[in-house]
Amino acid sequence: MKKVLTVFVLALCLGPLAQAQSDKGFTLALGGGGLVSLNENSFSYSEFGHPFGLLAPQGTFWVSYNFNRNFGLRLSASYGGNSSAKNTRETAGHGFYPYAFNSVNGFLDFMFDVRNKNSKTKWIVPNLYLGAGVGHSFGMHDTNDNHHWQHPTDPNTCFGMRAGVMLGFPLGKAIDLYVDGCIEAYTDAYNGLMPGPEEIEAAKPGYPGFPFDLRCPLSVGLRWRL
Repeated sequence: MKKVLTVFVLALCLGPLAQAQSDKGFTLALGGGGLVSLNENSFSYSEFGHPFGLLAPQGTFWVSYNFNRNFGLRLSASYGGNSSAKNTRETAGHGFYPYAFNSVNGFLDFMFDVRNKNSKTKWIVPNLYLGAGVGHSFGMHDTNDNHHWQHPTDPNTCFGMRAGVMLGFPLGKAIDLYVDGCIEAYTDAYNGLMPGPEEIEAAKPGYPGFPFDLRCPLSVGLRWRL
């Protein structure tokens, strides 16, 4: 009887792990790390001796489904900080006018495992991805509000798109360590500032007026195959 119970318990424990070897199925992941913000006037952080002010922490959760070994979809949600700055060149004082804000970001990604069907590589799972989503920015923290003519809008909801690379490193039959890096682009209201035509024309060169607000997140975390 003890042997039967032992076999039954082992089957319950190992069954999900064996099933996880399938190329198809769901995965859950949790991770975090840092990001670099690249919005209007981000150059002023380095010009005024604060290049690391563009860094902020972020965390992410996602669920994915693999249709087969090479193709899958991922739905992700993240929360993090962001850095930006107001116009430096077109102000009387030409000073440094930084501000910070938070955001919640959601994406649907198309994932592609770049290994071919005959690849024997098992220690690393490389994926490229493209995604589209939404970024919601809020909580603008501005210590220069009374010293500048620009006033960021708060909150803002913007369309986003991104491209990146995710590397998985299997730690067992049902769990991976992953490293994920990408570049995200949001419509220009994401950081609460949208330069007008007069600003762009008057400040050439110096005030980029780039039509997208950028973030470059890097995440490290764990992924569970269900």
